[in-house]
Amino acid sequence: MLLIILISSLISCSKTTTLEDIEEGKIPSQSTTEFTHNGQTFYIIPLFEEVLNYTSTAKGDASLNTKDLYYEDVLKPFQEKLDNMNKDAGTYYFDYFFPTKEVEKLEKNTVELLGNQQLINESIKASLIKSTEHLSGSDKVIFLLPSNPELTVVPEKMEGISGVTFSEEVILLQIHPSFTENALKYTAAHEYHHAINMEMNGMKMETLIGMTLNEGKADSFARIVYPDYRAKWTEPLPQGSEETVLAELHKNLDSYDLSIYYEFFGGKPSKGLPMWSNYRIGFSILQSYLHAHPETSVEEWTMLEPEDILHGSEYRQLLTE
Repeated sequence: MLLIILISSLISCSKTTTLEDIEEGKIPSQSTTEFTHNGQTFYIIPLFEEVLNYTSTAKGDASLNTKDLYYEDVLKPFQEKLDNMNKDAGTYYFDYFFPTKEVEKLEKNTVELLGNQQLINESIKASLIKSTEHLSGSDKVIFLLPSNPELTVVPEKMEGISGVTFSEEVILLQIHPSFTENALKYTAAHEYHHAINMEMNGMKMETLIGMTLNEGKADSFARIVYPDYRAKWTEPLPQGSEETVLAELHKNLDSYDLSIYYEFFGGKPSKGLPMWSNYRIGFSILQSYLHAHPETSVEEWTMLEPEDILHGSEYRQLLTE
């Protein structure tokens, strides 16, 4: 109750109040977690206070709420942390760091996440430990960023958590205060598999089928780690939609066009593509392959090429001309 009252009072406070409250211990300061398990070292690094630096300035003067401000307060510190740790996040991470029009809501959400960071860090740690029991690799860094409040799909359809893997070394989890512990653990396992997949198979441009099956691999792995959790993006396609999705996938199987990928991801009603079509069909294909080849180890099927997976599944017709 005290935290809720505190959060409500922040909305109308001066631009320095939130940061002063952290300094005075009224709001918990952010906490980095480092641990080693099965020979791998993991770093869980929040960017909550960096975001509050941005919101403290942006809410005081709307004219200052620019990409330049966000870069200085959030993106630049992220880059500096990478440099200090000698970690490579590739180049496309810029798309995930951008300012918001809903500055006060972002501040409120960030303060709430700070108050709940022990559960956040412990959940991610538990997920990574369980994940390493099935597949292991090199050290990983997991950055935590409050989700942009304008992206309502995160709290409404993704149980408050989304993630992206930038490289074999670096993962970003974007969190909304509405997150559920189960969704956070599952998503951490999903992104961990992406990082191991990149480590085992290399960083490379992927075709539509390659990206689709990589998501299927990540969800199949997360389902092994957390068999009782059902992510919405792994649900079977609606009745009558699978044939349409498969036809579009077959037509664009070897395409590198990201605009087509995003049609499968976000949905394209004019083409009969439901939201998350790539995730849903990718998961179905992997499950079909694993059902037919139960003897295949996690490491073995992680390294399989798309053609091998399709050929060994009930979706082999996608390989026909």
